[in-house]
Amino acid sequence: MPFGPLSLARRKHGVAIHVESNGTYGRFVINEVLGRIDCPAEPVLAYSKAIFHAYTSSVAADPLTGRTGTEEALAFLRSAKCQPSTALNSSELDKLQSILRLSPRRNYYPPDLKKLQEIHWDPDIPYHSQHEEFRLLVEEIHQKHEELSLFHSEPVKRHELKTGGDRHLLYRGLARRNKLGNGGDNGESSREI
Repeated sequence: MPFGPLSLARRKHGVAIHVESNGTYGRFVINEVLGRIDCPAEPVLAYSKAIFHAYTSSVAADPLTGRTGTEEALAFLRSAKCQPSTALNSSELDKLQSILRLSPRRNYYPPDLKKLQEIHWDPDIPYHSQHEEFRLLVEEIHQKHEELSLFHSEPVKRHELKTGGDRHLLYRGLARRNKLGNGGDNGESSREI
């Protein structure tokens, strides 16, 4: 698989992903014995694998893994294979930013009253592929990157994640999703922007 810029095109029943070639490629292997797709333990490969699973997720479980792409991506991001052992480079941080796109942004509406919430879903990605936990996992990985950058021999350029949204509403949305299950419709209405 190439590691160039990623573009999405919404299709009737999902998303088509196009990855441009920039001269850098990664290798993913189908492991039918363990029921998963394997890759070397390099952050850029691990985060790319999570992106591919999540962006191409369906409401039905994948026959290979037995989970949806979103479930597989979340489980993989929780694993030790996705935790950095050194400070991340700009390519790896860009992959984390792409994963953040999979988390809906929740804000109070109107902002000063804090009574209602407004949910910003990415219109290019199906709703069932978007999950609040992506933001939490990416923030944890980014925090480890920040801690590890202190031990780097050369100064590491500071990188801010573009998260957006209210953290309290994020946790509330995640709690509601967990209570209702990971089905397609979580019962919430939203204003799309």
